Amino acid sequence: MKKFTQESSILRMVLGIGLIVASIVILLMNIQVISFSFFRIGSVDSAPILLVVLVFLIVWAVASGKKLPFILAGADIVLIIVSVLIGTHFVFKQMNVFTLIVIIGMFAVGVGLLLSLLFSGKKDKEKKDKEKKE
Repeated sequence: MKKFTQESSILRMVLGIGLIVASIVILLMNIQVISFSFFRIGSVDSAPILLVVLVFLIVWAVASGKKLPFILAGADIVLIIVSVLIGTHFVFKQMNVFTLIVIIGMFAVGVGLLLSLLFSGKKDKEKKDKEKKE
């Protein structure tokens, strides 16, 4: 395996991270949010229930000053976020196969560059440790 200089390692790391970020940005640009609604349990919308519970928990937290209502309010906020995420529908925009291959290829090359740096550093360290012992 090739030995990398410090400058080439930094360049490979920046290039790898750049390719990963660029591929994720291109992929996200090709995703469309179709509809948004809160999660429904049967015919009941979860938003009013969760928001009313949150208001009562905040009042309880301020009035009592104990930790439990704060913890429950945090859990309620997490449930609201999960409800929004479950109710959101994502769809890929129509794109050709070439664009998809470019996106996947950029991501794979970026990950490969970062992994090559990670594993080359371990091998170099093992060789140096072995030489020191001898």
